[in-house]
Amino acid sequence: MSKTKQNIRILLALVLLALMALVTDITGFRESIIPEIAALTVGFWVQDKQIWRINRWKTLLLLSIVAITAVLIVNYVPGPLTGRLCLVFIIVASLLMAMNVTLTPAFAVGMLPVLLGIDSYLYPLAVFIIVSIIVLGQRMMDASGLREQEELHHPMRPTWHTPLRWGALLLTSLPLMIAAEETGYRFCLAPPLIVTFIELSNSKGGFRFRLLQTWGMLVIASVIGTVSRLVICASLGLGKSLAVFVAESLVFLMFSLFGKRFAPAAAITLIPFVIPESSVVFFPVFAIIGATYFILIAHTLFIKNNTK
Repeated sequence: MSKTKQNIRILLALVLLALMALVTDITGFRESIIPEIAALTVGFWVQDKQIWRINRWKTLLLLSIVAITAVLIVNYVPGPLTGRLCLVFIIVASLLMAMNVTLTPAFAVGMLPVLLGIDSYLYPLAVFIIVSIIVLGQRMMDASGLREQEELHHPMRPTWHTPLRWGALLLTSLPLMIAAEETGYRFCLAPPLIVTFIELSNSKGGFRFRLLQTWGMLVIASVIGTVSRLVICASLGLGKSLAVFVAESLVFLMFSLFGKRFAPAAAITLIPFVIPESSVVFFPVFAIIGATYFILIAHTLFIKNNTK
């Protein structure tokens, strides 16, 4: 696939993300900025080959179900943050196993409302609309030759798709969940970091051999997102749409310099745009703590076992 076509797909992804933020600028609805959409544009549009093993319509169905479920949990399930995050984790893992798919960003789509206390049903509506644009956009790119067509679903069940494996991932996530809730530093649990943990722990791909690079991309992306919001939005008083466009452009430049694209890094760039302004300046610190914990646990308990 030519570099020109890939650059066009990157530009289309940047425009979609900016338009997503523009809705917030116009309406004031924070639910319209969904960080994991940035990861989906990388996986479904920008990459020559789709990252996750799932077809388009299952993608829309799965993420819509997860988004609705998450808002229902926020509205109707009382209890500590850790307990509700665990409930989201169990539901999403069960859906992935039942549907025989590997769309790990579903965890982030489900955990974000719980982490931020989003109780509006505008959130699942926004998820449905934007994911519909992504899957229809991919189909149009395939039909026009802008992207190479491929088989999007393979029937073989991944070896890590077992309740025992998911239970181990949840159990090893608990210490940071509990610590984050007890200390009030809940953004150490930024959903893209949890997706990173799951991806690294289960993947046979190249990023498990580039853990320092992965950590660096997550931290740099968190800094880019933070500085973009503080400078462009807070200091200059400009809209989030411009800040998101600039931030994600810099992240794609970072991907070019590293020679690899890591979808959760694109997603974590947008977290500073959805958290309270008082927490934004500290977000890179939270990202460092969360990324360090999850990558160390993935390396120590899961990646070493995968390579044996």
